Amino acid sequence: MRKAFTKYDYAIGLGSVVAVKRPFLLKPTETGQSVALHVDQIQQMWVIGQSLDLVQCAGYAKKDMRCSAWTDSRTGEFCDKHLEKVYNYSKNGRMELASGNSGFDIRWATQIKQTDGTLSYESKRQKKPVDSVAKLFGNRFKSKQAYYIKGKGLVTTDGTIMKQALAKKEPTEAEKDELKKFLRGRRDPGAEMIRKIKGIEDEGPKTVLSNEALDKLGIGSKSLSKEEEESKKRSFEALNKATKENATENKKPRFVYL
Repeated sequence: MRKAFTKYDYAIGLGSVVAVKRPFLLKPTETGQSVALHVDQIQQMWVIGQSLDLVQCAGYAKKDMRCSAWTDSRTGEFCDKHLEKVYNYSKNGRMELASGNSGFDIRWATQIKQTDGTLSYESKRQKKPVDSVAKLFGNRFKSKQAYYIKGKGLVTTDGTIMKQALAKKEPTEAEKDELKKFLRGRRDPGAEMIRKIKGIEDEGPKTVLSNEALDKLGIGSKSLSKEEEESKKRSFEALNKATKENATENKKPRFVYL
């Protein structure tokens, strides 16, 4: 999208109508911020023309700085903020309004439906609640908005790639000792995996045979799976049955003479 914006920078301005084909929607990392659009190819963006209704506010924020707010030319040439200033200037010039104790508020109302079904009206210029993430970082991202782009990571609106390493909590010595005690004598798959991940060596007694050989002989301490338990049970049952049959066949008959 940045390459496309650079290509069409000369043609894009306030009120430009732009077409974007199959863009990726980039959600901001902070609530209350704008949703961004991202495309992979320059051919996915076109400048169609210029809007006749959307114009820049005719007021000035400073002496040589024009207001950057957008407004609908069909409703006037001033934004809400400058319209309120013009109204206040006019109000102060009228004695019946300047001396009164009741105020007027010029604003665009937003209709919000409550949980009980009723409607309430709030100002669009009402102060937004401070986001916890924005409060945490302070003024660091006040003038920037960050978005997550696949293959890039967090990218701000000015193209800066943010590299934030996640803080890893190092386990204390007491936690390491507790984990070693928990794994001592255990050789199930979960315990073996934890040892490999944490780099813990088995503190069991060393033998001539390996752990795998002990498991094959049936004298290891490895936990068996459900299928292995059932196979072992069937083997014992077959062995007991064969032993009983051999004992019955080899048993000599005894006779009692009266």
